Amino acid sequence: MLVWVEAWQMQCCGKKFRAGRDVTWNLHEHPDVDWLVPAIGKELAAQVDRQEDHHDAPDGAPVTSATVRRIRAMSIKYAPSPDDSEVPIPIPGSARIVDVGKADGWYPEAERRGLSFEGYLVDIDVHH
Repeated sequence: MLVWVEAWQMQCCGKKFRAGRDVTWNLHEHPDVDWLVPAIGKELAAQVDRQEDHHDAPDGAPVTSATVRRIRAMSIKYAPSPDDSEVPIPIPGSARIVDVGKADGWYPEAERRGLSFEGYLVDIDVHH
């Protein structure tokens, strides 16, 4: 299963995790990844099965226990919106996806490259 974990969720109050370790997450079955399509491409965005969310999970929401198999940090470059709104848009083809061994909510390399760190693509094996 491929899970999207947003950087801001980790930075706010997420628990660090690493490849090879177990996690217990609230996973949304319908991830909001449409905005990822211009950045990482339709093919990879379509592979995202779930989105981890510990802010909007309703009380009593089921949790998923899994083992983390792979973590990729995803960073992109933004451009001003063509309609002069305050919301920047991802520049197609600007994504940089890098394997990392652990996730703590930060990826300083992105800023050094003039990119915005957005989150993690995490491959997990769900415990049954």
